[in-house]
Amino acid sequence: FFRPAAFIAALYSFIRSVLLFSRNCRVPEPFPRVIKMETLVDDCLFRIADYVRSHRGFCLVCVPWCRAAHNRRLKIHARQNSDLPSPTALAVMFARRVRSVRLVVSDFVSDEALAQLLEAFPPARVPIYHVELCRREGEEPLPFSLLGRIAQLGQAKILQEVKLSFLGCHLGDEGLKQVSPILAAPALESLALSLWKCEIPGRGLRHVTPHFPKLRSLDLDLSFNDIDNMGLLALLSAISEATELTSLTLKLHNHKNHISTFGIKGLASLGGSLPKLRLLDLQFRAIPGVLLHMAEFHQLSSLTELRLQMPHCGVNAPDTQHLAWVSRAPSLTALSLDFANSRIGDGGLQHLCAHLTGVAHLRTLSLSVYDGQISEACAPALCGLARQSPALVSLRLSCLGANFSPVCQQGLTGCGIALHCI
Repeated sequence: FFRPAAFIAALYSFIRSVLLFSRNCRVPEPFPRVIKMETLVDDCLFRIADYVRSHRGFCLVCVPWCRAAHNRRLKIHARQNSDLPSPTALAVMFARRVRSVRLVVSDFVSDEALAQLLEAFPPARVPIYHVELCRREGEEPLPFSLLGRIAQLGQAKILQEVKLSFLGCHLGDEGLKQVSPILAAPALESLALSLWKCEIPGRGLRHVTPHFPKLRSLDLDLSFNDIDNMGLLALLSAISEATELTSLTLKLHNHKNHISTFGIKGLASLGGSLPKLRLLDLQFRAIPGVLLHMAEFHQLSSLTELRLQMPHCGVNAPDTQHLAWVSRAPSLTALSLDFANSRIGDGGLQHLCAHLTGVAHLRTLSLSVYDGQISEACAPALCGLARQSPALVSLRLSCLGANFSPVCQQGLTGCGIALHCI
């Protein structure tokens, strides 16, 4: 006799086994490298074509396509020239109304091949572009013609998000000028710009700062460049004029940069000028006097998450007094402090606990004080912080090199503190 339930169960098992087999099997070399998506049922189901590696080892294209959800993404990861899709294949992809493009190219791909690929991009159709390039030590910098083609992507009137990463590309002042027109897109709201080891001078930032006022999200990595105090002051002044910012990330390593306490004082201008800022992530390394100029940050009325990573910044016990403003932050719910290789000691950690105890809205707290000369003397202050903070849900303490006995560690853990101590 025919049993509908058994038939449906068997059919489901068969389809599931076929899909699992097709997902796990490797694609033979003659198979085409770029595949357009096909829906199983219109506006209901979608499949993901993800061709991960061939025998040469490359990650090619992953394009999820769902006609109903409109979340079409194109990812191209190229390690050599042959990994780049042809213009015909790109035309097939862009015919599907791609919503975002991510292009990650290694230093083994020639500039000519990359320029031909960028020329095939139809910039007017894509609102999100991520371009990540890199150069090995001693290689020639990127040619201006290639930077110009990247800048042409900014011609899209619907361009909303741009992420540019130039790892060791030695752009310099003129190279940053060539690529800056991509930021002129009228609808641009989010910018992530990584200029790690690009030989950018302080005056070179003037090419990108005029586009800050329209942004809602800004992520800058300026480590290992030639930025001086005046350049940093001009940058922080431009950021303070971006009143629509809701997220700000600034990464600055002082190696090769020439920044002192005079340059970092521009942080004070951010306190009363960013009323909509919700996320502030400052990652400074080997820059002195950072906490000294943050006293006005309590005016950031919308700030909900604060991350301060300041290893090798010479933070000591008296410097922690400048974090007293945290207790007056009206909306702060998440706080992360990293004082690795500092000299705050037990006194500085006790000051921090005193400032943070009783903060009404603080829910998550992470403290890192590696090599901070921490001992058991600060244990009562830590337990008081964990018990007396009404909204605190998670407290994590990382203190490598601390002199905590097993009994002390057990007591801190019993107070609800996630302790990482070696």
